[in-house]
Amino acid sequence: MSSVRGRVLVVDDDSRFLNDFSKVLEIHHIDVLTARNAEEGFKILMEKPVDVVLSDQRMPGIKGSDFLTAVAEGYPTVVRILITGYSDLEPAIEAINRAKVRSYISKSEEPERMAKIVLAAIEYRQVLRDLESTRKRREKGPSATSALEMVNVAVITD
Repeated sequence: MSSVRGRVLVVDDDSRFLNDFSKVLEIHHIDVLTARNAEEGFKILMEKPVDVVLSDQRMPGIKGSDFLTAVAEGYPTVVRILITGYSDLEPAIEAINRAKVRSYISKSEEPERMAKIVLAAIEYRQVLRDLESTRKRREKGPSATSALEMVNVAVITD
């Protein structure tokens, strides 16, 4: 059995879409969490680490672009994707400018293509995580082990 590639939160009031899309993502070894509204989504975000959040644009109570903007403010390292069953350009522009979404996916896309976009977002999140880890190591300065390795390399090359 292959290991899990990442954890994704899908927020959508359409339970059929949540169920069907979750199955597609799980085939790709993605741990999928689902929420039927923004309130449930925020609760999950507070309880579990998530790599990617996908949100439907048209939900009762809050627009997906507004939800993703709040996610960007509270969880800036989480990759955000807006999904919609409509071809409204204004929400896409709003989501890109305010929520800094990585992708805008139409629900009419083939499920496998949607899954590939999510997989790419998980990989992007991992790259960001690796860069942050490298930055933190550099801020701490060289470790005793890395200094020893540098000395050994210097001795061998002289």
